[in-house]
Amino acid sequence: MERKFARKLREKSGLTQNQLAEKLGISAVYVRKIEHGDRRPSNNVAEKYVQQFGLPANKIFPDIYAGLIDTKSINSAEPVH
Repeated sequence: MERKFARKLREKSGLTQNQLAEKLGISAVYVRKIEHGDRRPSNNVAEKYVQQFGLPANKIFPDIYAGLIDTKSINSAEPVH
């Protein structure tokens, strides 16, 4: 699954894949594979994207992180006494 939002964030910031890779401390090949959906970013790299773009990981990588937040159980949880 191609990660178009991650690519659009980079492009909107005026960065090439090489420039983003340099800022994140990773290879341009890794950036390309993340954007094309061929690789999942490690938690460390996902955090670097979060810091770079100022958005939560579930917005940048919804295919990976959106399902990790279980709002049903959060909303129905009993209060802690």
